[in-house]
Amino acid sequence: MPISSLSLLDQHFIALSDKSAFYPHERIQVIEVENIQMLGKLAALKFIFWVIKNPNGVISLPTGKTAQAFIAALHHLKQHWHMHKVQDELAEYGIISSKFPQTSGLKFVQMDEFFLMYPGQKNSFSSYIKSKYLQFFQIPEEQVLLMDFSDMGFDLDEKVRKLFVYDRPFKLSQEEQDLQDHVFACVQKFCESYEKRIQAWGGIGFFLGGIGPDGHVAFNIAGSPITSVTRLVSLNYPSSAAAAVSLGGIEYARNKLVITIGIATILYNPEVEIIIIASGESKAEVVAQAVQGQVSKESPCSYFQSHKHTTFIVTHGAARDLYDRACERMKLAISNN
Repeated sequence: MPISSLSLLDQHFIALSDKSAFYPHERIQVIEVENIQMLGKLAALKFIFWVIKNPNGVISLPTGKTAQAFIAALHHLKQHWHMHKVQDELAEYGIISSKFPQTSGLKFVQMDEFFLMYPGQKNSFSSYIKSKYLQFFQIPEEQVLLMDFSDMGFDLDEKVRKLFVYDRPFKLSQEEQDLQDHVFACVQKFCESYEKRIQAWGGIGFFLGGIGPDGHVAFNIAGSPITSVTRLVSLNYPSSAAAAVSLGGIEYARNKLVITIGIATILYNPEVEIIIIASGESKAEVVAQAVQGQVSKESPCSYFQSHKHTTFIVTHGAARDLYDRACERMKLAISNN
């Protein structure tokens, strides 16, 4: 499928952000949009352009609320691809193609999962991925890495769930201790294998994710080092609160264990395209910390400041605390008075 040069897409995005000219405090390219629908649309366009260039590439995409606008935009573009209005808009962004890109050659990496979710459980991230992405893209099973707890070397039974999911016993019997140690060993082996399989694919080529209330990306919560890889982690309170909606309330999410890919996993491929999306004023502080603050493990998304292919796409509310933009708004308000 013929496409125009990459510069058209980049020029359009630079025109929307242009941090070097107007926003010197911003260390990551930021696209500020009016609403979440526009956010989803721009993320989808970035993704489509990348897929056309990399039809056999490795992708990792988000789940839950973060993903909804992106998925809706993809479905709209695919359904209305042949309409003149859509074709004109695609051409504006440098995408000249008679068909929606071929996606069955892509490889998919699940970025995180709540610990001990049953395979196919409705509120699991793996179920979301299967229904929202794999069917849509028609990616075959052998090109997908999922975090499946039924295939890690231990029985996903009530004894295990009592140790890790329900009210965990304060004091373990020797049998319970041995079982816990066995599960941890199996999970560690799985994480190491998962990481190696991603590396064998050449690393993730396109990563799209949200930013959590503590600046986390995937479930790399505050305190995660830049060297972190696929591993089991315990959620902190901000991340537990964010996960509570998916798990049925904070009582089920508190101290929840999750498996997540690491920061080093995301950055393994030096050419990975990283898109971080954020909507609403509740994300304003963590967006500002990541984009214009010091690089710190307390704001894991700030690690991406040193990665040349990173873009934040955020709504006006999420951009509220970006210093240069706030000054610009203040000057405009004064001049209008």
